[in-house]
Amino acid sequence: MNKNEILFCLIHPIQAIRAKERQTAVAIEHSSPPTGSSIEEFPNLPIHVAANILFPPPTSGVPLEAWSQKDQQRLANGELPKGHPEHPNV
Repeated sequence: MNKNEILFCLIHPIQAIRAKERQTAVAIEHSSPPTGSSIEEFPNLPIHVAANILFPPPTSGVPLEAWSQKDQQRLANGELPKGHPEHPNV
């Protein structure tokens, strides 16, 4: 185990256990691997990589559709928007 795996196991023990259980199930019982991985490679992935596949980090922020067309173009060009996003309940 390298230092990333050790730190991940110390910081996120429940996710590490669930990821290792899923890796074992894929390797021994030939259950289906999660989306984004194959049955051959998933059991051999480091625990922190397998956990990131199983439990992706939550996405947050304002959806792109909430911005005006000009602000969407600015965001696509890497610039900051100048207006305010519309609230989804409007």
